[in-house]
Amino acid sequence: MNKLARRVVVLLIPWLLAGCGNESTTEGKPMADNKAASGHPDKPAVRFLLDGRLIESTDYSCSWLLTGKQNIFNLTVHYDRQPKKVPPNAGFNVYNLESIVIPIRRLYGNKLSGQAGQLYSLSMTIPNGKANDMNEQSFTDNYAGLESGVQLSLLDTTAKLVSGSFEGTVQNANNKSIKITGGKFERIPLKMVYR
Repeated sequence: MNKLARRVVVLLIPWLLAGCGNESTTEGKPMADNKAASGHPDKPAVRFLLDGRLIESTDYSCSWLLTGKQNIFNLTVHYDRQPKKVPPNAGFNVYNLESIVIPIRRLYGNKLSGQAGQLYSLSMTIPNGKANDMNEQSFTDNYAGLESGVQLSLLDTTAKLVSGSFEGTVQNANNKSIKITGGKFERIPLKMVYR
């Protein structure tokens, strides 16, 4: 065997062994648990604390709507889903998103007048069999004195992935408050919508 042939054999042996090892580890597992067999990697979870309770959910939508005049970035996370019921959800809208470089300001409250930069609002809904109005079921950060924040750390419009963090206190018309802390999303799929 010449020198080149020996090198090819030496390089192929670990690759063949690794392939065999992967085959044996997936044997007997359900198709849904086998990423290679299913062809669909697991959807990354969005995580946050809701009044201290950990929410980890892969039941979410993330989109960037681009119109002729305005664009709106939206993340809505559903949790505690029950059959035939609208699930509770938490999330935010970012208005006039151009890049992750420009600071994101509050939509209401301490926003200075005349500024046309990026704006955001944080909200959550807890459905209870009736329409969402500003009562016990609907909470927003649109009240004076409440603080919240949204920070984008990755916005990849080619791979359609986004990462970032969010937190804040939301309140309803009955002055009931809920804290959302430690919100985190890493490289979640982003849907681009053009109108």
